[in-house]
Amino acid sequence: MGDTRVQPNRVGRNVPSHDLLVAAGLNTKHNPETQAGIALLEAVNVDAFDQFQTLGVVPGSTVVSDDHGAPVASLHYFEYFALDGTPQKAILSLADGELNLVDPSTGALTELTDDLIDEHLASVQTLDKIFLTSAGQLHLPTGGIKYDGHRVTPWGIIAPGQEETVLQSFNDHSVLTGSTDATLATVAGISIDGGGSTRVNKTGTSTTLAYVQYGSGGSPLNLNLSAVGLGQGYVWLYLPPGALQKLAASGAAVEIIAGDGSLTNADHYSFQVGELLPGWNLLTWVWGTPDSDDGTGANISDIDAIRYQYNVTGAAVTLSGVLWDKFYSTDEGRPTVALGAAGNPSGTYTYRITYLTEYGLESNAGPASEEIVATSDIVALSDIPTSSDDQVIARRIYRDIDGDGLYRFVAQLDDNVTTTYNDDIADAGLALVFPPFAGSSTIDHSPPGRLYDAILHENRVVGVDPINRFVLKLSDIGDPEAFRLVDEIALEEEIQSLANHAFGTVIYGTDKTFLMTGDGVSSPIRVDPVNAQLGANGRRTTASVRGFNFTVREGEVFLVGQPADPWCINLPVLDSWEAMTKEELQNMIVIHDRSRFRVVFFESDSEDAWVWQYGAMGIHQVSGSESVDPQDLRNGAWFQMRLPDDFQVTCATIVERADDTPELWAGAADGFLYLLQDPGTSEWDVGGGETVEPSITCAPVPLGSDLGGRGTPRFIELHGTPTTVDLEVIVRAAADGEDLATVSWTATFAERNPIVPVPRMATVGSWAQVKVSGFTGAIRRLRLYYIPRGDFRGPRSRV
Repeated sequence: MGDTRVQPNRVGRNVPSHDLLVAAGLNTKHNPETQAGIALLEAVNVDAFDQFQTLGVVPGSTVVSDDHGAPVASLHYFEYFALDGTPQKAILSLADGELNLVDPSTGALTELTDDLIDEHLASVQTLDKIFLTSAGQLHLPTGGIKYDGHRVTPWGIIAPGQEETVLQSFNDHSVLTGSTDATLATVAGISIDGGGSTRVNKTGTSTTLAYVQYGSGGSPLNLNLSAVGLGQGYVWLYLPPGALQKLAASGAAVEIIAGDGSLTNADHYSFQVGELLPGWNLLTWVWGTPDSDDGTGANISDIDAIRYQYNVTGAAVTLSGVLWDKFYSTDEGRPTVALGAAGNPSGTYTYRITYLTEYGLESNAGPASEEIVATSDIVALSDIPTSSDDQVIARRIYRDIDGDGLYRFVAQLDDNVTTTYNDDIADAGLALVFPPFAGSSTIDHSPPGRLYDAILHENRVVGVDPINRFVLKLSDIGDPEAFRLVDEIALEEEIQSLANHAFGTVIYGTDKTFLMTGDGVSSPIRVDPVNAQLGANGRRTTASVRGFNFTVREGEVFLVGQPADPWCINLPVLDSWEAMTKEELQNMIVIHDRSRFRVVFFESDSEDAWVWQYGAMGIHQVSGSESVDPQDLRNGAWFQMRLPDDFQVTCATIVERADDTPELWAGAADGFLYLLQDPGTSEWDVGGGETVEPSITCAPVPLGSDLGGRGTPRFIELHGTPTTVDLEVIVRAAADGEDLATVSWTATFAERNPIVPVPRMATVGSWAQVKVSGFTGAIRRLRLYYIPRGDFRGPRSRV
């Protein structure tokens, strides 16, 4: 039957037909009686790119990387200029904690660092570097890293006195002991340093306390804390929601107890409930100044045991989910001063040190030295701190005069090795150059810390504080590594996403949108609310497209041209979007694939993706705008992309290789990177190869002159490039009723004879639906001819 031919002129002028508008895309939320046949109910692995106002099969995919050995968590494309001025390109991927450089020609992976938490990284590109961070990078000393095309270094520079030495990691609870009423467990998923934490649940009811302890008489710690840093200890404590109400309301809610192996002679450092917050708390105490002690107190130079304890309101109270992590100290960060031979300095002085990186960034000043009084004496500095950060190439020495707090430049040590210097400069000879200070309103080179999201605005980096997502942090203009602590902006809405826009930087909250304008130099920085009903689901649910934004809010997709008046563009398929879970919508990945004029919405943990093809001039076009811009983002059609089973996209970006052609690259759960929509293949390159299967289902059409008529499908007319096509025609009594009859067959279409008959169907119905699959090339036109049945033509009469 598929080989039967009917000449077009033999169909007959009186055979009615319906044009099935395949290029109009999906329209699943419609009234079938008023919108019959004008759009598709299914449009999988097709789009309208290859030919204008047609429907064609999307290309397949190609593996473009070696196996990462773990799901790919983040993918980034980076353009920069090398030191010799030549343009360069780099592709970075993150998997299993390793940041890799991907060779675009061979797919080979070169490890750059293995010290990251597996999660999608926010990135900013400026000054020929890419800066990377995320909320979970708690273990990074500055909160982020940067890559300059050569190596990875910290984003920003920490000051002397802030380098951490981990004394106890809490990564393995089996080396710890706990109280009788407590149960211990190692937790890998919630950790400050990424290596794990120890959970202490109070499950018993015989006492009010629960603790975990390092060291004992049998296995002493032998910690000499008298020589550590500035005499301070730090440890992280996580309190779950509701914990504060269960902790002791008076006295010590939390205690750090350090001393001999049995803690008979020990010091107590106490924290009351009012000093604590839900979530992570950084507890800090000064050795030698305990709140109380036992016995003779602790010998700070020989600590054999440390107990981390919390106290609840009553013995019967239980508490779960308390975590301890990373007990550490910091370096001292200040020089030792002494009087030397006779010299020029005369006065009362203290000294501070800063670090200088190869990129010209100077750290904040470290802690002040002890005070020294010179009377025409050289001041001999020793123990000048050195940095473990290999981007530090020099250090600077500053001193104040008679306690005025104005630290003036003394000298620069052009290495990261020398630890002594003799200061023989008179006060009048000091340069009026001052160091950066943390918290200063003028010069503050604090590193960014972790950021939930980040973006470039008017030559500044703007980031979202991950602990308090109501707060924006801003770098200095032209200096992405210096974040003054005073440069923070608090909003009344929790921030979900940042996006570049033609009008400025759009800040999307959960249900409110703000616009940031100004650079803070030629014009003030302003953050103004612009829409009280528009938001975003998450930081990857927003994409910048040709100066505008696409954002997903709950189940709706908005094109944000005017932030105060966005366009909801997914109403034709809103029923399908509303069927997604909240988690799927929050974790959706939105990418602008400019190579095929479309925006792709990858569903979380799914093989499916939604595609908005703009410029398609489908049924969703905006009247009158076509003459202004044929690629108007409001004019478009919806399609779906269905990848092979177990092909789950975990991240995506646009990459340009040698010929500058934009390509859609995706990282997958199987550990590979893929070039999606590779024009050179018609297969999905996964699991040995799988053919791309296109499928379209047209909306039902009536088989009579009115909705009450009946008829029989008779011919299918198809214009385009396909040859062999799988067809299915369904007859129904109602547009959305049960199937009365179905016929499936394979037909061969040719340009000179584009019409084939529908195999004879004994059933008569009022509606018909056409499904097309198994084709290649593009379909320009699809038409269904039908024969009305005479039993519904009314009574005959003679005139």
